[in-house]
Amino acid sequence: MQSSLLNRRELLSIGIGAWACFATRSMYAEHAQPTGQIAFVRGDFGNSGNRKIYLMNPDGSGLRPLTDAVDNPGEDGPSWSPQSTSIAFAAKERICVCNPDGTNLKILTPENMQAEAPTWSPDGTRIGFHAWNQARSSSQIYTMKSDGTDVRQLTKMECYNWLPSWCPDNKRIVFESTMTGNRDIFSISPDGSNPINVTNAQGTDHAPACSPDGKRVAMASGRDFGNLEVCIMNLDGSAFVNVTKNDARDSEPAWSPDGKWIAFTRSDVESPPWIFA
Repeated sequence: MQSSLLNRRELLSIGIGAWACFATRSMYAEHAQPTGQIAFVRGDFGNSGNRKIYLMNPDGSGLRPLTDAVDNPGEDGPSWSPQSTSIAFAAKERICVCNPDGTNLKILTPENMQAEAPTWSPDGTRIGFHAWNQARSSSQIYTMKSDGTDVRQLTKMECYNWLPSWCPDNKRIVFESTMTGNRDIFSISPDGSNPINVTNAQGTDHAPACSPDGKRVAMASGRDFGNLEVCIMNLDGSAFVNVTKNDARDSEPAWSPDGKWIAFTRSDVESPPWIFA
């Protein structure tokens, strides 16, 4: 059932609050209805400065902006803290954090660091993210304390390492990398040790999201599908399953806190993105 229609090319990425939210049913879902709030990005793929974070209920009601920023705020990548007391996000390539009502806004990363895609550690004390080099010819995965101090670089591969997702058991961080010459999923320990190439398949594996039980990863994949599909696999790359099986572009998956639902974006050249329930 359609639950929300947004303007064309507007839904870019999603973060789910820890009140058992979700907008689309996964193969593991029960018949309970999703509740809570979804944080997502609205804007134009061709103009990153025009992107803005909004919140809404899973049925599309209660739509409101996260911050009162106007005039190209450049907001992206919302990520709820484990207790849903804060939302981390990027604004003009700086990692920020604020309360869910938009108050108590803090900028954590310095102006000369091009940082995006925050992800919280399970205990909420650290935030992972990726940052570009000045030439934007590579990017690396970093972590820092939730107040912006103690910045640590985890990856050192001369390629694009981006879109990290912190696993809830605090043993691994999954991320996307072009280290193999393809867009594959890797994982790494939070101290930067033991990087593992999880996928090495033809086609794009994109935007990984670790499940709440730490055993599975949702991602967008283009393996022989002709388009991106939301897929699920085990953390070691086994038991790969195409969940969406649709002709449209399905991407940016995010798990509900109970692991029974997945929210994702859907779009193609003919029609606007949707959220489905």
